[in-house]
Parts: sequence; structure tokens; C-alpha cells
Amino acid sequence: MKQVLLAVVAGVILSAAVVFAPSRANASDTTGVMAVINGAVASFNKGDAKTWESLCTSPAYIISNIPPYQYSTTCAAWWSSHAASSKKNGVSDELVTLGKAWHINVAGDRAYAAFPATYAYKAKGKTVETSGVLTVALQKNASGWLMTGWTWSAH
Repeated sequence: MKQVLLAVVAGVILSAAVVFAPSRANASDTTGVMAVINGAVASFNKGDAKTWESLCTSPAYIISNIPPYQYSTTCAAWWSSHAASSKKNGVSDELVTLGKAWHINVAGDRAYAAFPATYAYKAKGKTVETSGVLTVALQKNASGWLMTGWTWSAH
């Protein structure tokens, strides 16, 4: 009887270990997701539209503080609107800094990540800093992870 009970307990523990153990794919996927997000932020900070846009799917869905506020075409469309708004408002020296991720969730070929963020820039020579939240949705395809949408919310 003890052997049967021990076998059952061992089976339950082993099953729990399999169910709750972190998978290598998850760690790899999380690394891939972060590589895309960090690459997008680095590209934005350098003003590198080509690289930034290459990290997005087409279409991409964006909600931003840049009119018309909602984009459902391409990341290039948002970049063009952002560049025009920056020029019109004398914005330069833009820098986005991400804090530690609040959430990075991966479910199969989809991912969701949310971060506290800071957007610093100069407006007509005056330094401005805005705290906010960057939330990104991604999808994995044959070439890797790409952003399918994102939103910036000032805080």
C-alpha cells in the first residue's frame, strides 16, 4: 500500500513539475520579444526609420499621442506623422527609455509586453520629459518576432 501511495505522490509531483516548469521555448521567446522591443527603441532613439519599420508587421495597429491618434496601416505611416509633428513643434533629441517590464506574456506565436517608459526630448530648445506606458503586441513568423501593434500612454 505504501508503495502505491508513494508512486501516486511521485506521479503528482512529477506532473506538477512538468506543468509548472519554465520551458526553454518561453525563455527563448521572451528573449526574442525583448530583442525586437529593444531594437525598436534603439532605432527610434537614433532616428533610424528603416530599421524601426522593419520590426513591424504590415498592417500594424498603433495608438499614439500623434494625430490622428489611431493608425491601422503601417509603422511607416506613424513615423511620417511623428516626423511631421516633431518638425512642426520644434522637437529634437528624442529619447525613449524603458523601465523593467511589468508584463511579458507569450502564448504560442503571440506576445504582449508592457513597460513603464520615459520619453525625453527638446521642444524649441527646452528639455521636456514625459512618463508613460509603452504596450506592445507581437507575432512570431518564420523570420522571428515582429510588432503587430503598440500604444504609448502618457502618465
